[in-house]
Amino acid sequence: ICKSTQDNYLLSEVEMKQVILAAGKGTRLKLPVTNKCLATVSGKTLIDHNLELSSEINASEIIIIVGYNKEPLIENIGSSYNGIPIKYVEQEPQLGIAHGIMKAATNIKESFLMCLSDEVLVSNRVNLCVDFFNKTKADCVCGIVRDTNENISKAYTVKFDGTGLITDIMEKPRCSFNEFKGTGYCVMRSSMLEILPYLQKNPQRGEYEMGDWIRLAIQRGMSCYAFEIGNADFNINEISDLKKAEEYINKEV
Repeated sequence: ICKSTQDNYLLSEVEMKQVILAAGKGTRLKLPVTNKCLATVSGKTLIDHNLELSSEINASEIIIIVGYNKEPLIENIGSSYNGIPIKYVEQEPQLGIAHGIMKAATNIKESFLMCLSDEVLVSNRVNLCVDFFNKTKADCVCGIVRDTNENISKAYTVKFDGTGLITDIMEKPRCSFNEFKGTGYCVMRSSMLEILPYLQKNPQRGEYEMGDWIRLAIQRGMSCYAFEIGNADFNINEISDLKKAEEYINKEV
């Protein structure tokens, strides 16, 4: 499995930004918060769990893609995080993950770490993922974690060979390729942005899907890999997801 165990990684090899998608409504969460990203897990907001990853990649800038009820989120975060400047880009309407990146593309010239603000990555190996990204000279590295079929069916599944090279990807599969769930934590080169104008809306969901984006890259001969990026990943959509994440993190500690 594409899981590096080295302690020395090559963060200095490329300048990198962090791009956090935080435009969703989060209506299923049903919490008394002004913005879903401000819901707390283990004493930290969802957005803070993701902002912390900026130190793992020595981010030169953080871009946050906002939309629904953006004002409280912007007010809470401000214009910088630990000295790293933050830029806000509005996604309106919200038409999927790849659509959010389309909106931010003109602000990204270098490689970047993509994060979804409603995910919590536990015991992350983001720094090693960046090392793997640099060594393979990949166009994209998708972070994966071991998970149940039930959880994989809500995300995406990837088929990959012994080197980690992805050969197929499927969104919300009825039957997964393996025991790994695809996450929203992906390291990408700017080459991935160049194919976005050719991406079509998903005919079933009417949105620009991440899975379709990766598939398009593969079809065009670009190199997309999978990397085991953490011990666990929680998609926070409902109260029960918050509780599961809290329980897992407490056990880890």
